Amino acid sequence: TQLGKELDKNKVFHPESMAATVEALSSYADECKSHGIQPENVIVTATEASRVAKNASEFFTEISEATGLKVQVI
Repeated sequence: TQLGKELDKNKVFHPESMAATVEALSSYADECKSHGIQPENVIVTATEASRVAKNASEFFTEISEATGLKVQVI
């Protein structure tokens, strides 16, 4: 989803990439549910870009609210 697009210049996640990521994770959460796995039992891992992006925390809250998935920075 190119979440790190232009991160080196702006230090924030790109809006279009954020939207694409939420869409992809929503689809993944639905797939989990179809197999009897509750999204709140799934951990999504985030790496270096998430430690750099100034809007990461707010974005991860948005992901959690939209999908039920938990995001953990590693």
